[in-house]
Amino acid sequence: EIDVYVVICPCPALSDHDAYGEANRSLDFNGILYSHDGYAIAMPYKYQYVASSQPFNSYEVAYERFCGVYESYANPLAITLDTLSSKGNSFVSQNGYVGAFQYKLTLKPGEFWETVVACGIGKNSSECINEAKTYASIEKFNCELAEQQRKNNEYIDVFKINSPDLILNADEV
Repeated sequence: EIDVYVVICPCPALSDHDAYGEANRSLDFNGILYSHDGYAIAMPYKYQYVASSQPFNSYEVAYERFCGVYESYANPLAITLDTLSSKGNSFVSQNGYVGAFQYKLTLKPGEFWETVVACGIGKNSSECINEAKTYASIEKFNCELAEQQRKNNEYIDVFKINSPDLILNADEV
């Protein structure tokens, strides 16, 4: 039995008005939705999401609850606990938000597990919900990866080097 943690540092405060932020688990997709609807903000992107393709057991959005007062991302307090708080948060602290998922897994010998974590921003919650459902998908990730590999293979012959270094000049790396 193992615990797997995935942590990113979103920046939902897309303006200088940090105090207007809020974050909580979304009921519309498997992840966390951050909103930043501050007073007179010119920035049109006021929502952010962090989503997972796999169900998670618990989550965290507050830096202080995840890292602790005297700890950091290198040694977060929350992983010494049995579970993350799974509580929302409003009014971002000076350290900002986190997007942490905890997965409690039991794997058999030879068994593997994978997840895709996606994050992005949107002008409204509906835009974020649609993106989260699209991009937090193993199928979508594999499709995008295959397309990127195709593009890389298509363009690799364009780059030729003529230098005194035989290794750099090699056709195959």
